[in-house]
Amino acid sequence: MSDYVRHAFGQQNPQHITIHPGSDFSRFNRDPHDKLPEDCVAMVYRLEGDKLNEQSIIPFIKIAQRRQKTHILIIGGGSLLKPFQKAVELAGVKECFEFTGYVRYESLPDYYRRMSLFIAPVWKESFGQVSSFAMNMRIPVIGYDVDAINEIVEDAQLLAPPADSDRLADIAINLLDKPELREKIGHQQAERVKEQFSIQAMNQSYAELYAELAKMKNTPSS
Repeated sequence: MSDYVRHAFGQQNPQHITIHPGSDFSRFNRDPHDKLPEDCVAMVYRLEGDKLNEQSIIPFIKIAQRRQKTHILIIGGGSLLKPFQKAVELAGVKECFEFTGYVRYESLPDYYRRMSLFIAPVWKESFGQVSSFAMNMRIPVIGYDVDAINEIVEDAQLLAPPADSDRLADIAINLLDKPELREKIGHQQAERVKEQFSIQAMNQSYAELYAELAKMKNTPSS
């Protein structure tokens, strides 16, 4: 699934390899000439404690407090939805936020097309398919430097120390202020996601593994 999972939970064997899950990006694409929207940051998760916690909404609140014209799109439902909404209301930035609750999978691409920036404010992550959807649509992904997020993004400048909401908000605002930089990062991440996290890349990795195993089986022992 990821190097993080292999090292954290697997046996330390030099023969072990990582094959990343491959995603079908046929729905999650955009015209190469389309410009990214302005001033919309978002996340897409089940709002549960397996990846998020009550602090996950804080970087979005800090962005809204410092940049009131930015729209904050929180996509997903779960037990953290009401605590997130309460925190936003108490912070006085309710008008900046849109909470969708659960949405149909078929509707997700249209929500992604509204995003300028995807934020992964997770405390734990084995692999983030929702991040790869954003990357394929040239939406820069930033987040906390935890578990497999670094492996997905592969750019330390786009990652904040775990739970450092001020730093994560700084990274987001800097990118919102620099559309040309966002466009550049978006193209880079789109290339990475096709090479590493697509169905085609996964199938190729399995084909190479099976070919190697078949070769080993058919090689006479000395």
